[in-house]
Amino acid sequence: MKRCENLEIHGYLKISAAAKAEILSVSAATIDRTLKKERQRCQRSVSHTKRGPLVKNKVPIRTFTEWNDVAPGFFEIDTVSHSSVDTSRGFLSTLNMTDIATCWVIPIALPRSGAFEVLDALEQAKEICPFPILGLDFDNGKEFLNDEMITWCIKESITYTRSRAYKKNDQAWIEEKNGSVIRKNVGRGRFEGKKALRLLKALYKALYLYVNYFQPCQKLLEKKRNGAKTYKIHDKARTPYQRVLENSAIDKEVKSKLIQIRNGLNMLALHEEIQSKREELEKLKIPVPSPVTTIIQMQRNAVQKLLAHESAEQSKIKSTIEETRKSISMLELGTVFTCKEILQEGQRRESLDVFLCRLRAEGMIQRCGWGKYKVVKIAI
Repeated sequence: MKRCENLEIHGYLKISAAAKAEILSVSAATIDRTLKKERQRCQRSVSHTKRGPLVKNKVPIRTFTEWNDVAPGFFEIDTVSHSSVDTSRGFLSTLNMTDIATCWVIPIALPRSGAFEVLDALEQAKEICPFPILGLDFDNGKEFLNDEMITWCIKESITYTRSRAYKKNDQAWIEEKNGSVIRKNVGRGRFEGKKALRLLKALYKALYLYVNYFQPCQKLLEKKRNGAKTYKIHDKARTPYQRVLENSAIDKEVKSKLIQIRNGLNMLALHEEIQSKREELEKLKIPVPSPVTTIIQMQRNAVQKLLAHESAEQSKIKSTIEETRKSISMLELGTVFTCKEILQEGQRRESLDVFLCRLRAEGMIQRCGWGKYKVVKIAI
């Protein structure tokens, strides 16, 4: 309703009352069903979360069931990589933050997902967040589980917790925002360099305002299971801005400031700016081979390497055989020799036995005992 009013105020939307009523009557389920095929076309991303050091023992665990009745200021945070399927070299990342109580979202572009880059992004988040940051919950990535992060949280009087390893449900709030905010607007392509970083920062500046002031979302209130069916109960869809105004724990001065900001925003202009930045960013996307092409190339490289190795081995065997033939041909007629006496350095006993069988077939040598041979013919 608020979004329609904003468009009407700025003169972008002119529709009849009947049409407006029909648009507002469309349910979330109908929208999800209509967009189902489009969502299925989206690719999955490569995970870059690597285990942090033993410092994780200093960070308490918080599970998904412990977010009930939480005050504004407790954020789930995560890093989103923009590497596509190529995990080599440097690529951009995003620190994404979402407040559990109000769904307030703060995306910040990073040149890389390192510990110091994350701390610098958290300092930026403190400046733009309308209310104080009281707590952070993150995964077990090394960009979060480090002494610098713990020291910073203690210095800023911020509570810090982590999720369980391999339990993405413990960070369900931020995982949803990674898809609906970051992946939806930035995509799953690969981005590198300072120019792409500047453009990504500009995109997030507009996206921060658009998502928090104009993008409604629902919160899961209750989840029940009845046999094989699962029933979910959500609250009424509201924007993070509306949730902040409704929250009694936030100061009136903060709410007044947010109202002033909201009244000065043009929703359609923000949307057009986001679309423009997305198109510019798309031009900077680094092309990477598809997974099928990558696998085929890896197979070709493996075959070429194997063929080269076999060729080198054959050359080595041929050279060894020539040396063995030469040493036998230098023996006098009737000389008895053993395999150990003519075995060349690096030559396998099995290959020597095969070669001696060949000489026996040629009539050059004769077997006269276990591992003993006699020269019966001088090679010409």
